[in-house]
Amino acid sequence: MDCPFCNGSGETPCLCRGGKSDMGACEDCKGDGYIVCPRCNGTGLLE
Repeated sequence: MDCPFCNGSGETPCLCRGGKSDMGACEDCKGDGYIVCPRCNGTGLLE
């Protein structure tokens, strides 16, 4: 899975609205507006 907005911490920012998000990959979005992409590197691609 690509994480195009993933940062070095392995989290992808997304906007959550009423349990849904603005990104399909963010369907498991947490209340803080991030999903965890643990294998994601700083370029936003899986290592």
